[in-house]
Amino acid sequence: MLSSKRILSSLAILPLVSLHPAFAACTLNSSNPSMSGSTLTFTCDQDTDLTTNLIQFDTDQPIKLNGTPQYEPWAASMTAMVSDTHVEFRTAPLDSTGEDFIAKAGQAITVKFWPYSADYQISNFMVQPPAPIVYSSVSFSQESGSSTIPDTALVALLPSADTSGNGYSFSWKDIKSGAAQQVAVGSYIINAMNGTDKIAAIPSQLTITKDNPARIALDYHIYNGRFTFTATHKQPNNAVNIDVVVTDNTTGEQSHVSLPWGNVPAQLTNLKAGDQYSFSAPDVLGVGHKYAISFKPATLTPSADKDNYNIKVKAKSSKFDSYPVTIRVTGLPTATQQAEVSITDTQGHKVIDTPVGNGRQQFNTEAGHFTLAGATIRSGDSLYRAQPVSFEVSAAGSNSAHLSYVASAVAPVVTGWPDYIAQGH
Repeated sequence: MLSSKRILSSLAILPLVSLHPAFAACTLNSSNPSMSGSTLTFTCDQDTDLTTNLIQFDTDQPIKLNGTPQYEPWAASMTAMVSDTHVEFRTAPLDSTGEDFIAKAGQAITVKFWPYSADYQISNFMVQPPAPIVYSSVSFSQESGSSTIPDTALVALLPSADTSGNGYSFSWKDIKSGAAQQVAVGSYIINAMNGTDKIAAIPSQLTITKDNPARIALDYHIYNGRFTFTATHKQPNNAVNIDVVVTDNTTGEQSHVSLPWGNVPAQLTNLKAGDQYSFSAPDVLGVGHKYAISFKPATLTPSADKDNYNIKVKAKSSKFDSYPVTIRVTGLPTATQQAEVSITDTQGHKVIDTPVGNGRQQFNTEAGHFTLAGATIRSGDSLYRAQPVSFEVSAAGSNSAHLSYVASAVAPVVTGWPDYIAQGH
């Protein structure tokens, strides 16, 4: 790709040209930053499908957007994703026909969007397909000396802050053979559980790369230590359970406990004596209020002569303009199967992160643009994946989104082969 000069916030606009041997050459002809509505206008040298290609650019400083972008004049619905200094505009199919929106060769296309600040400069403008997901593999084994791991144990790969997606969930029954499992490259935290029993993962955190498939050993031992969490606050309207994060500060491992409100206890068991544990939880949104979660005590080190430790969980409310959002999930393999589902804002912050099954469920968020994503699940010989969905929340909007899971056969992973061969395409 040819390097491009930055566009300055002035009347003198130097064209930015996006060149790629497989795609159209699209030139940014003008850019007019304004808090009341910035615009950019571009043309492409050949017919370009804007539904399958993303309008992308970088800014010289982090940028935040208010609301959703739109074409001027209106042509098709758009959504935006912002990651620090990188902006992507995605175009939906035409409402009237369901067909893709095609920019004709030489046609001037203008996009309007609303930044919180007009003090930015654009570079690296391009119109291209989303970057392909790069896959590698991970395999699992039972550590020598471990107790037998029950088939019902679950192993989750939770993405670290610098890794996109919503992770993966495996049943020990499906992975105990040691066969390689296909996952996207990135950094993950390993969370292994048998019911409420914590299972040690070695390593507990890792980075998976294209040329470095990962191997994870699970070490299951029976310990007497257990934490009992209780939230005394009555459940707020439309509030999800509290996502209690238990971090083993000795090993770095993390476990999650879904804690109901209203004095309904939840436990984490099989805790090793001598390790230090700390507790945290993200804020929970309810109708008109946000709840900050705290723990008493905030850290604990179990001892060999005591089994149970009670932790009180408190919630402090503050007023918050929120709106109900209805999430519909379909395609999971069974009526009882759940997937970890998240709602993420344009800055990458997860405002909702909770297990959800098939059907409808209502949450609360503030107004803005969000992305709904679900973890990939393996069940038997099938993988269940869902494409992330963008949606808008406003006072007058429909405030709903649909996450559709689609099953595909588990394909063997052959190290060093291209992904499309490994997937049998």
